[in-house]
Amino acid sequence: SSSGVGCGVCSGKIVVESTCLLTTHPEFAKEWHPTKNGRLTPHDVSGGSDRLVWWKCDAADDHEWRGPVGGRKGCPFCSRHRVAASNSLATTHLNVAEEWHPSKNGDLTPNDVVSGSNTLVWWQCSKNETHEWRAIPTSRTNQQTGCPFCHLTPQSRQELTITFELMLF
Repeated sequence: SSSGVGCGVCSGKIVVESTCLLTTHPEFAKEWHPTKNGRLTPHDVSGGSDRLVWWKCDAADDHEWRGPVGGRKGCPFCSRHRVAASNSLATTHLNVAEEWHPSKNGDLTPNDVVSGSNTLVWWQCSKNETHEWRAIPTSRTNQQTGCPFCHLTPQSRQELTITFELMLF
């Protein structure tokens, strides 16, 4: 405008049908939380707004989060950036979670990390509890690494004990 204030629609201060989230980003409008945003709807905000709102992903009931409208990239739980009961290591990879070391990880449990986590944690072999090592969950789940002491061939508990004892000599 001639007053130097600028266009309210272009600046995002005024939301119209052509600039609302439902029109510009329908994929994100589908994830608008059905109850936690009060009377605010995807018609009331522009796609670039920095306003914080509630979102809900259809993948799981516990995929709910609060975040800005603008800059959205998708569900932080599905992309394994946030942990919930539905995407925790304990839920998605029970066989790996069972080798979580019972005491060396402090308060951190398989319920607190996702399978793609790069947090270095302690593991304990399910075949021989003297086999302990550190690795990131993503290597255990994506690359399917197991106990470094037992990695040569799958063996019985007795064979592993003998092999491990022989390795000490």
